[in-house]
Amino acid sequence: MELQRAKAVVTGGASGLGRATALHLARAGARVAILDLDGAAAQALARELGDGELGGRVWAFAADVAAESSLEAAVAGAVAALGGLTLAVHCAGILGGAGSACPWRRSSVAWPSTSPAPSCPVARRWRPCGKTPPGRTASAG
Repeated sequence: MELQRAKAVVTGGASGLGRATALHLARAGARVAILDLDGAAAQALARELGDGELGGRVWAFAADVAAESSLEAAVAGAVAALGGLTLAVHCAGILGGAGSACPWRRSSVAWPSTSPAPSCPVARRWRPCGKTPPGRTASAG
C-alpha cells in the first residue's frame, strides 16, 4: 500500500500502539486523523506533529469507540478533514475483566462507501465485545 496517498483514521491514536501507528503513517506521508477517548492527548499529539514537518496532515478527534454516536461523529469529522478515508486502524481498547463489553459486536456506524472493504474489524462495522470474531478460531491459552 502506498501510504503517501492514504487518508487514515487511527482509533486509540494518542497512546501506545495507536500512537506508534499514527506516527508511522504520518511520517510515511499519510493524512492522519487521531481518534482517542482522551481528546486532550489526541490534540497534544496532533499539535506536536503539526508544529513540525507534518503540519497540515494530522487532525485529532475525541471519540469513545464504545459509544456509537461518539464514534460516528468523530469518523464524520475525520472524513471531512481528510477529504475521504482509505485506511482504518483500530487500536482503541481498555483491557477489562469478566463482564467487559464484547470486541466483535456489530455496530451500525456507517463507514464511507468510498472506502475499500478492508480486513479491519472496525472498518467492517464491528466493534469490541470479547468473543472470537466470526470466521476465526479462538487461540489456545
